[in-house]
Amino acid sequence: MGAFNDVMENAKSAASTIGKKAALSADNAKLKLQITGIKHDIANAYKALGEKTYELICNGDFSENKIEKDISKIEELYSQLGCARALIDDNNGKKSDTGSCCGKNNCDM
Repeated sequence: MGAFNDVMENAKSAASTIGKKAALSADNAKLKLQITGIKHDIANAYKALGEKTYELICNGDFSENKIEKDISKIEELYSQLGCARALIDDNNGKKSDTGSCCGKNNCDM
């Protein structure tokens, strides 16, 4: 019976490990989807910034303070991107270049 118990314990352990890896894979897939969305948002934010800057220059009304909010939005999106990448690295047991979730204590990811 000892051999049977060992086989059962090994099977339970293997099932648990597989379950954990499946959950991590699902989490990483969600994060990768978020990363794709964030990259899309960054591209749109750059486009909007370019259009706004062009309009301001054409109207002779350009000043940095008129685009600060747009630049802050892009910086925040890059922060979210870094956070998502750091979470994937954490899930994969890799040390992230940006630290755990970009150094933020409460990541929204």
